[in-house]
Amino acid sequence: MDSNYCIWTPRIEATKEAQKRSRIAFVAVIIVSFAFIIANWNASLSWEKFFAFKGKFGVEKTKDGKSKKGTDGKEKIDEVLKESQRIALEEWVKSQTISVPFLGLHIGHSDGAVLGSFSLLIISLWFYLSMRRENEAIGSLLRDSNDESQEIRTKIFYGVTSHLLFSNFGQGRPIINSLKNNNDKNEPPKNIKKIFIKAIAFIKKILNLKGAPDETPIYIKIIFWILLYLPTIAIIFIIISDILSIFFLQAPFRSPQRPLIEIEEFKKDQVYVALIMDSIALIALFFTANFGRKAYKNERGTEEILKEYEQLVKPKESNGKKDVGIIATTG
Repeated sequence: MDSNYCIWTPRIEATKEAQKRSRIAFVAVIIVSFAFIIANWNASLSWEKFFAFKGKFGVEKTKDGKSKKGTDGKEKIDEVLKESQRIALEEWVKSQTISVPFLGLHIGHSDGAVLGSFSLLIISLWFYLSMRRENEAIGSLLRDSNDESQEIRTKIFYGVTSHLLFSNFGQGRPIINSLKNNNDKNEPPKNIKKIFIKAIAFIKKILNLKGAPDETPIYIKIIFWILLYLPTIAIIFIIISDILSIFFLQAPFRSPQRPLIEIEEFKKDQVYVALIMDSIALIALFFTANFGRKAYKNERGTEEILKEYEQLVKPKESNGKKDVGIIATTG
């Protein structure tokens, strides 16, 4: 092995570790964010919620929605339906709790404004710091090896990019299915009708706005951007859920089952607590969005320097192409 390349090996390994940390943090961001989004969805918009407003379970109905009467004049009860509805309500109540078994923690959706937003803030900070460290590790390595030989730069480039989870070097690059250098564009079979071919081309043009052959499709960028800001979206979801439960949705665990703002007990003792909790969530929202923005800037920085470095590694192949399209964050 080239002795000069051996000098760079520890730093390549360091970039792999940085990419691994980013990948773990990215997965954690997705899991935790979706946990709070799903819990608040279940609490506010789930179909099972309507079972909480039933006076009785298992009442048999006629086609026009009226209760069936038995020979004794009482409502007919279907025992199987009754048990099914009872279990559905029980599972709905459970679905509003986020459990962390290995820590023995249980967080209810009603505490999401404080505990949830704080958890999402911490995990966003962790993700941003992982992204920053990855950018520093990869960027400094590529800068310092800029004057090395073509062979060493090639080894370094592929040593880094081979560990990227999401890497898209352009739609114009075909799937590698041969030992030969095949640059065909994966064209549709000739027997497909022209109208179908035109439809495919039109869809591709929409999904890849500029139509550049080596540019990452816009729908991939949008999905990736959403995932980066998922903690922010989750906090927004928590705040919206709180607003709906206070002003619009019926409260299933209070009597009367009306929106919280219409219940005297809530207006007297708890409305200020709700305002404070949602204010904390708003503050966490601001910082979480800022961490998401910084994480995205680091991802873009890593992508840009890798594109620039690729021009040194493969000048003949890369010349004149607009966008290599590396999505480096989760690698």
